[in-house]
Amino acid sequence: MDNIGYVSLTQAAMLERALDVTTNNIANSGTDGFRGSRSAFEALVENSLRDGKPEAISYPYDRSYVDLSPGALTLTGNSLDVAIDGPGWFAYRNQEDQLGLGRDGRLSVSDAGFLQTTAGSNILDAAGAPVMIPQGAGVLTIAADGSIMSEAGVLIGQIGVFDEPQIGSWQPASNGMFTPPSGNAELVPALDFRVVQGFSEGSNVNTMVEMTRMISVQRAYERSLNSAGMADELRQDTIKRLGSPAT
Repeated sequence: MDNIGYVSLTQAAMLERALDVTTNNIANSGTDGFRGSRSAFEALVENSLRDGKPEAISYPYDRSYVDLSPGALTLTGNSLDVAIDGPGWFAYRNQEDQLGLGRDGRLSVSDAGFLQTTAGSNILDAAGAPVMIPQGAGVLTIAADGSIMSEAGVLIGQIGVFDEPQIGSWQPASNGMFTPPSGNAELVPALDFRVVQGFSEGSNVNTMVEMTRMISVQRAYERSLNSAGMADELRQDTIKRLGSPAT
C-alpha cells in the first residue's frame, strides 16, 4: 500500500476513535456531573524518501481531551442533593475502596449510615474520610462550605470539596468519576467554591451538538475508507498493467 492508502487508513482509525468519543458523550448526556470528551487531531509529519527524493507525509494524530466546563445546576428540592457552584470536586470511595473525583452530588444515607451517591460510592469529608450520618439526625442542612447540621442544629461533619489542577490526566471512570493514574492521590482542599443544597449538576454534554458531530464524523470516516480503497485499486491496476506482456 502506498502513502495515500496509509494516510487514509490512519485518518479512518482516528475518526473511529472520534466516533467512540462522541457516542460515549451521547450515552452519558443524562449522567449527573459527567464531563464530555472532545476529539482533537494534530498533524504528525514524517519524512520519507519517494523515488530517491525526500517527501514529507502528514498523518493525523489523536489529542483528545476532557471538557471540564461545568454542567447546568437543576433544582431538585431534595435536601441531600448538593452541587458545587464554582471550581472544585467532590471526592468518593467506591465499593472497591478506589478514590475518585467528580461532581455528582445526588446523595442518600446508606443502611450503614454513610452518605453516598446513588451509585453506592461514599462521599468524603474535608479530611478525606467517609461522611457518617447518625441515626435520628432528622432533616439535614448543608451550608455553603459543605458543613452538615442536624435538624437540632448539631454539627455532624463537612462534605469535602477539593482542587485537582491535573484532573485532565486522570482516567475517566463510570458515573462521571475520574480516578488517579497511580491509584491514589493527595486531596488538596479547594478555596473558592460554594456548595448549594437541593441542587444537582447535570452533564455538560449538548446532545444536539454531539448528534451533529457524529453525523459529520461518520461521513468523514466513509470518505477515508473510500480513499483507501481507491488507492488500493489504483495500485493493483498499476501492477496488472506493468505485468501485462507488451503488444
